[in-house]
Amino acid sequence: MGASYYAVSIAGQLRLSSEDDPARVISLTINDPDEAAATASLRLDDKDGVIYLPQKNDPVSITLGRSKGGAQETFRGKVSNVTSSGGNGGRTLSVLADAADLTGKAKQPLQKSWQNKSVKDILTDAAKEAGLQPPRIDEAIGKIIRVSEVADGESYLEFAKRIGREVGGKSSLFDDLPVMIESNGGKSASGRSLVPVDVIWSDQSPNLTGWSISPKQSRFAHSAFAARYFDFEKGEVVEVEAEGKKEAKAKARSSASLKATKEEAEAAAKSDKEGAERAAGSGTITCDGNSAIFAGGLINLKGARAGVDGQYRVKSCTHTLNDSGYLCSLQIELPKGGAGKDDRKKQAATRSRSDSSSEPSGYGVTFGGV
Repeated sequence: MGASYYAVSIAGQLRLSSEDDPARVISLTINDPDEAAATASLRLDDKDGVIYLPQKNDPVSITLGRSKGGAQETFRGKVSNVTSSGGNGGRTLSVLADAADLTGKAKQPLQKSWQNKSVKDILTDAAKEAGLQPPRIDEAIGKIIRVSEVADGESYLEFAKRIGREVGGKSSLFDDLPVMIESNGGKSASGRSLVPVDVIWSDQSPNLTGWSISPKQSRFAHSAFAARYFDFEKGEVVEVEAEGKKEAKAKARSSASLKATKEEAEAAAKSDKEGAERAAGSGTITCDGNSAIFAGGLINLKGARAGVDGQYRVKSCTHTLNDSGYLCSLQIELPKGGAGKDDRKKQAATRSRSDSSSEPSGYGVTFGGV
């Protein structure tokens, strides 16, 4: 499998690694999506039928890295399905696992209301009703007060996701631990502070294997994002705004629904603004496998080209390990750090009158071989 290391443990009964019986793991995939729990799939060589048959809800841990010294746990969850297949080509076991426990009350409809409670209090109470641990909530989001909130038939997963959209947060579930973070707040869904990972195209030490990126999409640009609430003291509807891109001419239309308070309206406008910032650029990247890359994380793209290089947020990451090696496939968004801007000056071509018509002058821009 090339320069890669893996270790898999299932219920402590089945332990596999690239150092011990490496041919046993045919392929391994971890899907780490945005605002959803990660999943993993394993395809194992079961030619002799002697390995442990994983059972539903068995704990699963997967560690990945370029080497054993740099490896880290990339997935932790529980077995959701096991399939045995066989024929003239041999026998295999396919194991699926989920990072979230979706067999409990987290998917059960809630019927509950709250008045003048913080987001933290509301989600903590809802999580208790759903049989989950007290949620880990970003402080800036948790202190937002909701004048009136109702969960009318929504599951905890649906309810938390909706609240997150309205206050600028992203909701995830890790086993039975709910998490909500700021959408653009610089932390992963598990609460880890983000350290950008360099993804580089170069002759010396490249780890970027391919990309397709639109670093600037103008259709999402607005000069401001608005939301409305009813001011009882003034007896009128008031509109609040979050500033957008200065170069944009259009202001985003305010939502038709009124928010209960000024604070809720400001949070809604801010959430719309952050959503537009994430959608300002998008694309896909493939690179050498790196267990430090995860959904919600940041990458620094270098060496692709001027105007595309910059910092991006990882919307989703798929880790794939097989006999071809270890790769990461990324969906990216939220361009920063120069992405979308080519600041190089166009060099005016100076040509004499005598040769001005002999050849096209071109644009005078050096693209560094790209």
